[in-house]
Amino acid sequence: MVANPKTRFLAEDIWDAPDDDNRYEVIDGDLYVAPSPSRKHQHVSAQLQGMIWTYLQAHPIGFIYSAPMAVVLDAATGAQPDLIYRSSDNVL
Repeated sequence: MVANPKTRFLAEDIWDAPDDDNRYEVIDGDLYVAPSPSRKHQHVSAQLQGMIWTYLQAHPIGFIYSAPMAVVLDAATGAQPDLIYRSSDNVL
């Protein structure tokens, strides 16, 4: 759900989101608010993370992270994906 269609947000605005168990994302300047993921969603996400983690233990080519972790893609887009893969070649 778009929070306010007339207001344009910046990706960095997600850092100011309240700690209320909702997921806040800014996509192309629009603020989206969604409820916390369901138990089934979290179960599937955890299984996928486990499979990727197992693969990465045998093939150390990167790292896997899980939410909550915000990612700023550009000035108008900041998201909180369920899983984040970071290649070892992309060290910050």
